Amino acid sequence: MYVSFPRILTLAVVAVLLAPGGSAEAQAPHVAPHRPTDTSPHRVGTVTVDGVRIEYLDWGGSGPTLVFYPGMGNSAHVFDGFAPRFTDQYRVIGVSRVGFGGSDQPEREGYAIAARVEQLRAVLDTLRLHHVVLAGHSLGGDEITGFATTYPTRTAGVIYLDAALDHSAAFNAEERLFSALGSIMPSPLAVELASPTGLQDYLRRLRGVEYPIGEVIATFLFDSAGSLVGPRTPNRVAQAIFTNTPALDYRGVRAPALALYSDWDPITVMFPFLAGDSLGIARTTAVVDSVLRPWVLRERERFAREVPQARVVASPSHHYQFLREPVDTERLMRAFLSTLRPASR
Repeated sequence: MYVSFPRILTLAVVAVLLAPGGSAEAQAPHVAPHRPTDTSPHRVGTVTVDGVRIEYLDWGGSGPTLVFYPGMGNSAHVFDGFAPRFTDQYRVIGVSRVGFGGSDQPEREGYAIAARVEQLRAVLDTLRLHHVVLAGHSLGGDEITGFATTYPTRTAGVIYLDAALDHSAAFNAEERLFSALGSIMPSPLAVELASPTGLQDYLRRLRGVEYPIGEVIATFLFDSAGSLVGPRTPNRVAQAIFTNTPALDYRGVRAPALALYSDWDPITVMFPFLAGDSLGIARTTAVVDSVLRPWVLRERERFAREVPQARVVASPSHHYQFLREPVDTERLMRAFLSTLRPASR
């Protein structure tokens, strides 16, 4: 669910690749692959923390520092198109969670929330960034909450992009949602498995948003011909992070805060492949209405109580608000950023 949307994407693809005698739908021929590259205007670097390399992206810019942190299953490259919107007034950085993108995938250590917060801190220390605004998407809300609580004097503000949620309580709802969707998700076409841009097209068809090509390359493995091999991150990494996802306590957040929530309305915004499938819409809506929306409403009310200085905005948007509605998301973020005291920006 909120913590593992990429799991839905991955399972839809891998199920086809691993099925006995399985193959993608054959409506389209194999084509010579185009070898796309990540063209986002960032510098890529790594910082080693307790033997674990953590990837960061630096889009440059000048002014107060704005740090983007991705949700579960994504790397910082998911912000490749959105983050540069802010370089006119901010120094903009992205950090890839341990296990994803260009960050290491250690066997055991480094996945606890305290370790992930320290990895973020180490990146900021290396870049000599001492006072920052943190923007976390989905599960990224856990890390920015941990940082804001542990390092309040270094936190100028926090922005939750559909992220102010207790993800430790999300797994039951995720399983029920996937049960409703699993049998009706479309299989990829052959051409959609033949190149990174083909997979990008499939993910758009599946999820209704366009993931930056740099994120597709950072998240999936492709062979020398450009065809999809599978996800870059092994299941053990996701399991290690799920195991180390504690219940969130926002009461330590003292910085100004903005929380943007998605209302998943209509359901076909989140899952466009349901369009025209009345039974699929009914089954998925039943799970969303009975499990997901009540949970999100409770979390929204709890967040507002525990962080009374926060501005909370709910809208019928996509979970990946910054990909589907980048103009509106930027507007809301800039309005919040403009309220921060100059000394703390």
